[in-house]
Amino acid sequence: MDPADASSLPSPAPVMELLNGFRKSKVLFTLVSLGVFDAVAAAPGRAGLTLPALARALSARRGGAEPSLDGLGRLCDAGVALGLLDGDRGAGYRPTPLAAAYLTSDAPCSLAGYVAHSDALLYRLWGELEAAVSSGRNCWAPAFGRDSADIFASVYAAEGDVLRFMRGMHGLSALSAAPVLTAFDLSPFTRLVDLGGATGALAGAAAALYPQLSAVVVDLPHVVDMARAHFGSSPAAAALGGRLSWVGGDFFEPGAAGALPVGDLYVLSRVLHDWEEARCLKLLRLVHDALPLGAPRAAAARPRGAARHPRARPPPDAPRTPAARRPGGALLVCEMLLDPGGLGPPEALLQSLNMLTQTHGRERSLAELTQLLSAAGFRRVQGRKTGSYLDAVIAYKTRHAPGSVEEAEAAEAAAEAEEAEAAAEAEAAGAVEGQEAGAPRGGSGAAGAADAADADGAAEAADAPGGGA
Repeated sequence: MDPADASSLPSPAPVMELLNGFRKSKVLFTLVSLGVFDAVAAAPGRAGLTLPALARALSARRGGAEPSLDGLGRLCDAGVALGLLDGDRGAGYRPTPLAAAYLTSDAPCSLAGYVAHSDALLYRLWGELEAAVSSGRNCWAPAFGRDSADIFASVYAAEGDVLRFMRGMHGLSALSAAPVLTAFDLSPFTRLVDLGGATGALAGAAAALYPQLSAVVVDLPHVVDMARAHFGSSPAAAALGGRLSWVGGDFFEPGAAGALPVGDLYVLSRVLHDWEEARCLKLLRLVHDALPLGAPRAAAARPRGAARHPRARPPPDAPRTPAARRPGGALLVCEMLLDPGGLGPPEALLQSLNMLTQTHGRERSLAELTQLLSAAGFRRVQGRKTGSYLDAVIAYKTRHAPGSVEEAEAAEAAAEAEEAEAAAEAEAAGAVEGQEAGAPRGGSGAAGAADAADADGAAEAADAPGGGA
């Protein structure tokens, strides 16, 4: 090609970045796998570890021979170039603040477990992406020679595999918990049931954010045993004073409906994307049946004028449930939401391919989740992009699941009429009480006005399917 013609082409930099992306991933994977970040973080003082000292430390940690100084030096220098390590071979290597926060194994929000999981499993599954695209099925058989039907039997093949996977999911849950748990006002609920919640990271964060809430995690019995042993005695869990617990069970087993714990808020976090529509619908109907029926009830227990707990305050634009329409039960779904056109965001599209390589499911848009939730009997579905790793969708059980769309509409109309009547009665009672006490209706001063404005706004938001997506 004539150089003059080449100069008119777009820059190849984006293609080269994609082409070399796997090299950067393997540098990260190998630094974690060898224990480099843990070793340099444990070094006394701020000088870090020289290359020979690091090689000795890695040998002591892992057992066996020391890694070659040439190979280890090249790896660590690449880590410096990628912003994961500071220093050099002579002065010594230190973790950058980024690595200290996310890549040391004992950091509160450590992603080291997920890095290890990605290295051991996902990297090999993605190596069979072409096979997955051609067949439309996951890659467990070509990548590992394992049965592709029961995906979790493959993930949980050995105790070490289970713990590695759990640590990976724990780090991701810790990072996304607060955004998804404050996307909506969860203060009306008192008992959270997290199906497939493994380590309890999300359930524990919910109990910490909402002091009125107790939480129970349901997972496979051997997963629950490991969660209690490795995560149940953590300082964060201990600080909850018994408001976090685990129950063993398989919610896909026959008869699971009657065995699910009682709760008024169920959570499915990164569960629906594992399964095809038929199995998702089965699970959603199971949850719908387990939830209490919605009914109007009295105003929130928070005393008039009292502030919410500071850690439980949702963002200013979060929809709030007005006093006359407190829900009986709801489901919080935490997943990556595809854009309405299905062409973004890139992270969700890549995650959907990730699901193709290893599960029977995919990522979905809010409209697709709304369709599934509505088919299971849920109403008033709302979704929110959180800006974090996961987005949030909430759906309410307002009446028993109807048998047809016409019955659904009739049930909703009857529910609206009931709730409007209850609201009118509550307002009349409040007016009488306020006149007797000599106080204006709706509270006093700015606090009462704010409460009333929040209630009016939430009534509109709650009735708008997909509001806030």
